[in-house]
Amino acid sequence: MTHQQPNNQAGNRIPGRFLPLRQHLREFVRTPLWLGILPAFLSGFGVVALLCLARYGTGTPKVLSAALLTGGLCALGYVLGIWGATCPDSDDEDEEQDEAETESGLPLWLRRTILAGLLLIALGAIAWPSLQRIMEGQRTLFDGCIEIVGKLLTLVCVVVPIRIAERRR
Repeated sequence: MTHQQPNNQAGNRIPGRFLPLRQHLREFVRTPLWLGILPAFLSGFGVVALLCLARYGTGTPKVLSAALLTGGLCALGYVLGIWGATCPDSDDEDEEQDEAETESGLPLWLRRTILAGLLLIALGAIAWPSLQRIMEGQRTLFDGCIEIVGKLLTLVCVVVPIRIAERRR
């Protein structure tokens, strides 16, 4: 059985509920933000490769595998950032959000402090597995720091395309 969109009285097709998803996919594929995926990969690869080379020297497969993994995760994070950046805007939601911000009544410094506290909690949640491996002796301090740097670079790569898109709007 095929799914057909209903017609209105004039015979025109009524847009289906999946139209925003199609629009989002179209914007996701056609965005110029894709130009940043190679720099995202290279930033993760380069930073971790340099850190590992400083620690292990040249010629070790551990350097290449850690750098490739981090570069790949940064590229994946960038793709997720592009997906978030190309999300279609809803004027109604923006108006409601603006009203909610003005009605909150919290001073700007307090909102920023709360945001910073939430970011610290998120950072702790992300870094905790690496820190736990260091404390249990499964990783050296340097290896754990490389893991944490890789995770932070991935987060940065998620935020960058969203930030670029916000500035363009």
